[in-house]
Amino acid sequence: MKSDARTSHPLRRKLASILRWPALLLVALLLCGWISVAPLARGLLETRLCQTLGTTVSVAAMDLRIFAGDSRLDRIIIQNPPGFTEAPVLVLEALRWSLPLVALASPDISVPSLTIQQIDIALDMKEADMNIFCLLQAA
Repeated sequence: MKSDARTSHPLRRKLASILRWPALLLVALLLCGWISVAPLARGLLETRLCQTLGTTVSVAAMDLRIFAGDSRLDRIIIQNPPGFTEAPVLVLEALRWSLPLVALASPDISVPSLTIQQIDIALDMKEADMNIFCLLQAA
């Protein structure tokens, strides 16, 4: 009887047994929320928005509760595009949404709850251009 080469190699079995417990511990800590992916996700979000809009975007805090289904972004600031005033074009104090994890498995994603708190938009003109239109064109 021929054995599977993946399970028969002693070094591979030993390595799998050594890495099994740290991997299970990491998964347990992630599930319990003791290790947060929010700082990493916040950095990725800021980077992607900066690239898309062509201006500086900052998010003060991000709370992702994937398993609970509710998340939030705090103090979102989008700076004016180059050539406009130094003041931000958009300041959003908080953005909260509810999205159950099971909803992501559906082809039609529905967000049951979305709350925007204290939004400030500062429109600015430069010649024939408006700052908000420049951002939308960049996106």
